[in-house]
Amino acid sequence: MQLTRADLYELYGVHRQFPNLPLTHVYVDSRITQTSTHFFGDPRDRAGAVVRAPRVWAPRFDPDVVATDDFSANDSEGFFWVLKNTGCRLLNINRQAFHATRRETT
Repeated sequence: MQLTRADLYELYGVHRQFPNLPLTHVYVDSRITQTSTHFFGDPRDRAGAVVRAPRVWAPRFDPDVVATDDFSANDSEGFFWVLKNTGCRLLNINRQAFHATRRETT
């Protein structure tokens, strides 16, 4: 599993309380600069029209920390596992899997 969108990286950074970087920081991914804009989630509505504007990433943490730090890489997987809403009474994946397992064993 991996975080792939800016909004998921943002949520994980808030969860971990990563500090914002100084404006002089050079991000590992050259697509992220002090002024680059990125979509935080799907910007389209159900009809496919773009309804959300991109936002500037900086001065948030460098997302490369998730790929290069073993703890962050594993922790972000667990974070995403419980963050993801299954759409079934707001259950996350872990609770959905738990309930499915209980139904199979009873």
